[in-house]
Amino acid sequence: MPALMKPEHLEAPFSIGCFEFTSTGIELHGEPTRAEAESVFEFVSRAVKYSGFWMVDLIGYIDSREDWREWRDQILSVETGLTAGTVSVYRSIGKSVPPANRVEGLSLSHHRAVAKLDDGEQKEWLHKSKDEGWSSNELKAEVRASSRLNLVKGSARGVQQLEIVLHVSVEAPSYTKAATLASAEVKRLIKTLPGGLILDANIAIVKARK
Repeated sequence: MPALMKPEHLEAPFSIGCFEFTSTGIELHGEPTRAEAESVFEFVSRAVKYSGFWMVDLIGYIDSREDWREWRDQILSVETGLTAGTVSVYRSIGKSVPPANRVEGLSLSHHRAVAKLDDGEQKEWLHKSKDEGWSSNELKAEVRASSRLNLVKGSARGVQQLEIVLHVSVEAPSYTKAATLASAEVKRLIKTLPGGLILDANIAIVKARK
């Protein structure tokens, strides 16, 4: 069984061929071949692509070790340099999206966007995101829109729908001006309501009877 690599062997600087990796970049010593450059590029690309997921699962394992409680805070803050907020995000992803549900080629932000869904939905949305080439923000918007649509259709258990007519009276020099002011006032009132109360809002302007 090979010996474990000690931490000092991982500290910069270290070299791969002509490429010296320092704490602030890469320095060249000599002229590398194309094959050497391709090898180093592949190494760096994979590290960038996968290291976030490695950290997610390492944090999860360290958290599971009660006998490491005192050492946990030091390794997660001092050694990694991560903020408490970032560690919290990594914890959430690790607990909510297991490795079996993750899709290669998508970022941690993509996986965070589906963290509140069940296993089947996570896989479905992540694969769809990859196929469609969505950014993490686009995936988040699609998931949110789908959730709202399901609520409006009454597919969520225990959801009741009410249609509310809000009357707003506005005086202005012209009907067009009054309609614009009324629409703005309705939108302002909607924003003051608790989040999630309004699932869908259609604003219709009707000319008041004299």
